[in-house]
Amino acid sequence: MFKNALIIFSLLIGLFVPKNILSDSCPPHMVQVKDFCIDKYEAPNKMGEQPFVFFSPNEAQEWCSKRQKTLCSTQQWEAACLSTPKQNFYYSRKYSKEVCNTEANNPEVNRPLLYTVNNYKLDFTAKNFPRFLDIIWKADPNLGAYIWKIYNALPSGGKEYCTNSTGTFDMLGNVSEWTVLERTKKIVSKGGFWGKGASCRQRAFYPHSRVRDYHTGFRCCSETIKDPFKYLE
Repeated sequence: MFKNALIIFSLLIGLFVPKNILSDSCPPHMVQVKDFCIDKYEAPNKMGEQPFVFFSPNEAQEWCSKRQKTLCSTQQWEAACLSTPKQNFYYSRKYSKEVCNTEANNPEVNRPLLYTVNNYKLDFTAKNFPRFLDIIWKADPNLGAYIWKIYNALPSGGKEYCTNSTGTFDMLGNVSEWTVLERTKKIVSKGGFWGKGASCRQRAFYPHSRVRDYHTGFRCCSETIKDPFKYLE
């Protein structure tokens, strides 16, 4: 009887409550764009946390899956970045070096040293990037110190105007973000990073889904919530 009452109540809400009040149908810490939800911030999707890097697209997908989400498709990512069709950049039609973290120091990288990180079993269950880096610090203090030296991402939301009408943050700069093309499943990096910004439409293709990079992270997407009582169960 109680369940039937809930169903009737939800139908009445649909009839008498304006649609704009019911439009926010995403899990906490996500925002709705068209018919999907996207994380507000780069993973781990928490304001004030340092965004992850060194996750491969496969590892990023696994991280999202454990949270009932998926790695965003390239098309989803671009829809969230381009809040209006005439936009080129995340926040407006023209690029500004002040709005997002795109002009930080980016020294030439010692890649042979940097990618010895692949010799270690990384902790992809870590809650934030400093904890993720702990295992490297303990195994190789010199490598850990070097990674921290060249890592110039700001805490998520650190650039308060690096946003748009969707309610997402840091889609331009900070760390670039893995996405996957819907039809071909090709791996595409989006958004540029702290040393180089990019427009919402620019795409950087990668050859496979096992690649890791020192300036590339990700964010997750999901379907909108169809059942208004899903999170009350």
